[in-house]
Amino acid sequence: MVRVSKPLVIAGVCAVTAAALLVYALTRSSSSSKEKKTKQEDGVREVPNLHKEQLLSILETICTQMGQVVMQLAKLEAKIRQESSQSGRTLPEDQLASYLMGQFEEAMKAIESQVYAKFQTTEDEVKVATEYFEEDDDKDVANAVAKLQELYRVMTGGGYSDVEVPADLTLTKFIEIMQETMESLNVAMEMVCLEVKELNPDNKEEAINQRYVKRADNLSAEIHAKHGLTREVLQAAMMKYQQEPAFLMAMTELQQQQAERFAAAAAVFNGEVNMGLTE
Repeated sequence: MVRVSKPLVIAGVCAVTAAALLVYALTRSSSSSKEKKTKQEDGVREVPNLHKEQLLSILETICTQMGQVVMQLAKLEAKIRQESSQSGRTLPEDQLASYLMGQFEEAMKAIESQVYAKFQTTEDEVKVATEYFEEDDDKDVANAVAKLQELYRVMTGGGYSDVEVPADLTLTKFIEIMQETMESLNVAMEMVCLEVKELNPDNKEEAINQRYVKRADNLSAEIHAKHGLTREVLQAAMMKYQQEPAFLMAMTELQQQQAERFAAAAAVFNGEVNMGLTE
């Protein structure tokens, strides 16, 4: 189990990574490049039981379900920070980070088990299939794994210490970008809920998440391009500014606004859909 020593701002993670909400099951179990190269040279390849479409469906299902968990954790973090501020107590950042990461990992394990059971597979079979398609340089699988690894790095606060934050990406500008991103995600969720309401599928929550994930990725990429910044730079900026009082205050407010907007968007389903925002 991984434990982190850096504070997390999960609402900021959601905004910066948009819909990259994959967990790190394959990050833990994927073979090293050296091991893969050796296998290829020896001509030893284990043929997977899972087809590519099945593998991608598994990753997408985990992604959409973890989206609910991250929203819940974002709300929980905001609540803890608000209560700490109101009481005048000093918030132990390391303890908060460790607690939230523990919640994330517990939810991940439960979701993994459910998804593997749903698709009648195992983590080992997913690992074998992933390695097989990675060795074939399959871009779709590679993108899915890259998103998974990216989320893990962001959740643990690691992997971006060597990324330089441009001098003109000040705290004020970064907060403005976060505000713009969060607002675009709020609008995206409102539009998605209306679309799913019209379509009326059997599994409305899954339909909402699938549509939201794709739309949020596109919106995030557009905002990054607009400001001439990469996702890695924005993530490094979040790590740089995450303990600044102005940033924490802004993110608490943005997260609360998002919780209210998401809840209002889901209200069109008259209680059929749980956006994971209730107490």
